[in-house]
Amino acid sequence: MRIVSISLLFLATGTVWAKDHVARIVKLEAAAEIFVPISGKATPQDRLVKYLDRTFRIANAEKGMKLGNGSVVNTGPSGKLKIVFNNGDHFYISPNTQYVLNWKQEYLKEDEDPSTMTLLRGAVRGLVEKGGPRSGMKVITKTTTMGVRGTDFHVAQFGSGLTQISVIRGSITVTADRAVAPLVVESGKTLLKKQENVELSALTKTELREITQTTAVASGPVRDPELKELEEKSLAATLTDLKTYEPAAYEELIADQKAGKIGQLSAETVALTTVKKLEQTAPESKKKPGWAELLQDEDPYEKYRPKTDNP
Repeated sequence: MRIVSISLLFLATGTVWAKDHVARIVKLEAAAEIFVPISGKATPQDRLVKYLDRTFRIANAEKGMKLGNGSVVNTGPSGKLKIVFNNGDHFYISPNTQYVLNWKQEYLKEDEDPSTMTLLRGAVRGLVEKGGPRSGMKVITKTTTMGVRGTDFHVAQFGSGLTQISVIRGSITVTADRAVAPLVVESGKTLLKKQENVELSALTKTELREITQTTAVASGPVRDPELKELEEKSLAATLTDLKTYEPAAYEELIADQKAGKIGQLSAETVALTTVKKLEQTAPESKKKPGWAELLQDEDPYEKYRPKTDNP
């Protein structure tokens, strides 16, 4: 049995496995791996990896797979995932992404130990229910900490150290420098942070198209009844979020659907509709570091992979 060590940032996790906080993989494109916190005794067949003083079992991602507290998600150059929580919160995971998602322990007070996503590398688009189990969660990158109360957001951590935070709908609070007051990023805005430089500007058409392209998961139909139910919940959460923040857009969408102007609704079609609406008034582009930098980065986990003689 081969165990290797990695010295990367990792947040300590609680031991509570509340069903509202366990996500499941609903869609999967290409290959991805999950580092599962190991409990009990490992077997000779286990592929193991160690973060500091904690050992994980490496598992191939599969549709329907549950992601427990502290699991680390790793996508390769072509891998994409959609994960959905019991209340309909969901995240789209882009290629070349590594992150760990933890949740608060139930015995703590409401304002203590919020759910956290630590994005080590890559990009994630997420929708979080306002007032739901993850309302108040924090997304932590190398240079920023953002508080999510309920919104449709996108966050990317580039290999160069650049962090990009974009809000599709709603607003978030970002702490980019301890010496500076937190910044509020609202719908249609993006924040760029690298070293001491912070810039807040309008999302461009180019950026919106890139967000759509890198988060769209080509996974085929979902046939499992439980996963179908989760997909329905993700749609319901998206519609509720749209109705909360953009009631006029929600009414227009429902009217178009009833009139047959658009087909069957899904979380993805609603998300795309929102992006298309933002594109109408967004500037065309601006000269900023591109997504090619992220997608062409070397996989930092590659040299730590177990050898093929120990599958």
